[in-house]
This record gives sequence, C-alpha cells and structure tokens, in this order.
Amino acid sequence: MTPTLALALEDFVPVLLTLLALVWLNRMVFRMDRRSGYIAVLGLLFVVLGGLLKATSKLFWVTSGEPVAWMEDSLFLLMAPGFAFLAWAIWCGQRSLFRDIQPRFVWQTPMILLLIVGGGTFYAYGADLERTWFFVLLTLVVVMSTLMLILLSRHAWHYRLKRIAFLFLLYLALTLVLNGLARTPSPTLGVEWSKQLINTAAAFILAFASWRLWLATQ
Repeated sequence: MTPTLALALEDFVPVLLTLLALVWLNRMVFRMDRRSGYIAVLGLLFVVLGGLLKATSKLFWVTSGEPVAWMEDSLFLLMAPGFAFLAWAIWCGQRSLFRDIQPRFVWQTPMILLLIVGGGTFYAYGADLERTWFFVLLTLVVVMSTLMLILLSRHAWHYRLKRIAFLFLLYLALTLVLNGLARTPSPTLGVEWSKQLINTAAAFILAFASWRLWLATQ
C-alpha cells in the first residue's frame, strides 16, 4: 500500500510532539542529576532520529514510489537504545533527587547496552535474521518505554499530580496498542490513518504530561 502525501506529512507531527516532550523531560533530568541529563540527551537524539527517519522514508515513498529500506529499519534500531537511555537517566536522577544517592555507572551501563544492540543487529543482518531481530528490537522498545513511563508516573505521583501520572499510563496503553499493530501490515489507507492518528494522539498526551511535570519540578 503506497501512502498519500497527506499521510506522509502527518507522520512528522508525532515526531515533533515527541521532541517537545523529551526536551521538557531532559530539562527535568538535568535538574535532578547533571550526568544523567547528558544520557537523557542521547536518548532524545536516538528516539527522535528514529522517528524522523521513518517519517522521511514514507515521504520518499510518496515522491519516488519506493520506501528507503535502511530508513524504515532504523526506527526500532534507534528507539530501543533511545528509550533505554531515557529510562536509565530518569532512574538515576530519581535516586539522586529522592534518596540522595549518587548514581553509579551512569555512562557505562547505557554504553554496554548500545554495544549489545548494535552488535546483535549487525550479526542478525549478516546471518539473514532481520525479521527475528526486528521482534527483539520491538520487544526491547516495549520494555524500556514501559519502564520509562512507570518512572515518570511515579515522579508525577511524588508531586501529587495524579492526573498527570494517569496520562503517562494512558500513553503507555496507547503505545502498547501501537506496538501490537506494528507487527502487522496495513491492508488499507484507513487502517494506516488510524495507526498514525493514534500515534499522534499518544504523542500529544506525552508532550502535555511532560510539560506539566516539568513545570511542577521547577
């Protein structure tokens, strides 16, 4: 199914909303622990770059008639370590803020994970196991994004922002639905539009909740 121009352009909207959300979360993490803040910046770059390449691939698909394979494949390859970095940075920052514990191995842990993901992906492509590794990366994205959102919900709850904590959990529920849908192709434009609109709604919820949480931590 070839996407329309409107569908391709709309795919950039959740990328922008996610960027805004992660900028606010990065600023919050920097206030908790500066070293963890730099890890969060790396997580932001990985996640946003993955979404941007995926959306750009869809735009090329419309203009040239074919998607760019390496851009398509980069989505979960970049998002897996990206969400892991963000979850680790938030966890380290919360230990510093809530328990006054200096986090250890702030840089070493995410770098080891990055080597494992990169090495495993390289091996999978060489051994013609691309589809297997896709599901591994998808599972890693689900696990790490879930951990990140639970930590954010906990953070909001600490500041008695119960509605914001609920919004992070709502975003989690929507992303779990989207990750399930990502395992199957879209048979029609209507199904693809449904996926993208759910993704955009989820990104808006994340941006709003992140903004409110950042304000509460000032």
